[in-house]
Amino acid sequence: MSQSSRHRYVFGYAAAACFFAVLVLHQLKILTIDEVGLGLLLGIIASLAFALSERLGVSRITAGIFAIENKELIKEALAAIPLDHTGHLGEVMRKNADLFPVIGARVLWVDDNPQDLIPHRQVLRRLGVDVVSAKSTTEAKRQLIDDGDFTLVIQDNLRKSSGEARELVDWLEGEGRQKYHLRMPLIVYSFDQYTDSVGVAEQDWITKDFGLLLGRIAEKIKDWQKLSLDAKTKLP
Repeated sequence: MSQSSRHRYVFGYAAAACFFAVLVLHQLKILTIDEVGLGLLLGIIASLAFALSERLGVSRITAGIFAIENKELIKEALAAIPLDHTGHLGEVMRKNADLFPVIGARVLWVDDNPQDLIPHRQVLRRLGVDVVSAKSTTEAKRQLIDDGDFTLVIQDNLRKSSGEARELVDWLEGEGRQKYHLRMPLIVYSFDQYTDSVGVAEQDWITKDFGLLLGRIAEKIKDWQKLSLDAKTKLP
């Protein structure tokens, strides 16, 4: 490591320590931070943690008070999801307790009514999943072409333009795979029952069951982690 790189890492570690100390003071009620400030602080710590994890090859971070604070934020987000949409969410969370919070996993969620899924995205983000939103197939393609490093693509089945959902499936299986080497799986999360009009198998269609969706996301993240680990072991 060069001297300049070493200085950057030392500065990063020091900054992370300072931000974490502020978080500890907040948790101990010595210092009061409003919700906006707390969210910003957690975001900064998460960004620094991610940068450090990449350097050290870490895929998961758990840190005392930070984990406790994050659990409360997760509960708050879960409370906003309708009960009839949660499914076996508690069971899924317990089953994957060793996975979350996860570092580095990205999900592209395509839905033309993203306001209906705010709590769902908040839960995923507070579990460490980087959720990128797109409102249309055109926007989703642009995201995938610009940076195709996604663990999974989630989309709804009905959008304003008829056939958009099927178009994205066909594009991923055709040009996306051949020209842009995209290999991530796609599943449909819908409030409607399964139909073959979108071009996905029934097992890749989830209807109003966020617990089942989270379980599938966890499976795909584990697959993604294994592929990433295998790729690292093949490096010279």
